[in-house]
Amino acid sequence: MKNNFEVLDSIFDSIAIIDSSGLILFTNIAWRKFAADNSNDIVRTSEHVNYLDVCLKSTGEIKEDVVSTVAGIKNVIRRELEIFELEYGCHSIDEQRWFLMRCTPLIGSLDCALIVHVNITKQKLSELEVENKKTQLKEISLKLQNSFYKIVHDIQSPLNSIEGLINLSKLENLNLSSENLYMPLISKSVYNLKNFIKVTLNSSVINNKIESINFNSLVNDFFESIKYSEKIRKIEIEKFIEQTAPFYTYKSEILSVISNLISNSVKYYDSTKGCPYVKISIIANEYKAIIRVKDNGIGINKEMISKIFELNFQVNKSTIEGFGIGLSLVKRSIELMNGEVNVTSKFGLETEFTITIPNLKNTYLSNELIEIDF
Repeated sequence: MKNNFEVLDSIFDSIAIIDSSGLILFTNIAWRKFAADNSNDIVRTSEHVNYLDVCLKSTGEIKEDVVSTVAGIKNVIRRELEIFELEYGCHSIDEQRWFLMRCTPLIGSLDCALIVHVNITKQKLSELEVENKKTQLKEISLKLQNSFYKIVHDIQSPLNSIEGLINLSKLENLNLSSENLYMPLISKSVYNLKNFIKVTLNSSVINNKIESINFNSLVNDFFESIKYSEKIRKIEIEKFIEQTAPFYTYKSEILSVISNLISNSVKYYDSTKGCPYVKISIIANEYKAIIRVKDNGIGINKEMISKIFELNFQVNKSTIEGFGIGLSLVKRSIELMNGEVNVTSKFGLETEFTITIPNLKNTYLSNELIEIDF
């Protein structure tokens, strides 16, 4: 019978002929060469060896599906299937390889089958490269989308400051000399706005960097940028910041978290209360930072707490300006920093956000990034 199949030696793919029991009747040169190059054990998969037994004893990715593989081959032998195929990995120390095992009935024989192993490594690597490019494009698209949301949402704070300064000048009916006192402040607010847009857009096209964070400066700079907004002047601000070690995380993300949480507390303040307040507490050490933002504003209904991080969700659409973007940005930023967020609220009384993020000092050092202080 062997002489009838010698023409198969001309084929590059590994080929074997098996009988109804799974016994190997013939192997071509490519089959024998692959066995010799990879295991130096030609006998294990040579003629007169049961191929089904070899499959059952196999290791690697194919082992996970050996039962269905053997069943598929048997179904082909019994002519219950016209073809059975299995894609599997067979990686060596030096390279990654993938093969397609195809079993078909042997024409002219009632109980024999043809086993072919086709090397599909180039095709598989191309598919993986395409998938990797898709993943990268998806990440870039998401990053650009997040940057757009950040600009749309966070741009309101410096604009509110500019608007507040303009309103002050109108209310006080300033003369020309006193107007000049407000111009540098308005100019500074415009500068802060332009800088914010620049930083946000830069972070959308380059990798976000882990940097050294000075929480005290970070919080003070943010309040400086919004101190002329109309609502902030009606609220008592309490700050407690204790940082006992250098702290490293993503600069734009932690700034987004703090600014959005504080802005929300200001936005949802309760004007009917005698002493509206926003309390910010940050405790940071060499291991983690715990950030708490608490206010006695309008609060959140219990059934709404699970929805507040959804994009475009607003607690009160009829009375509060906004787009429902801020807290969804907070959640994404916290996830990027490998942190956690917890929310407690009593409707009509108070709300508190607690953020816990790890100190990424080890990641910073391993990446050999340049330390940048605020």
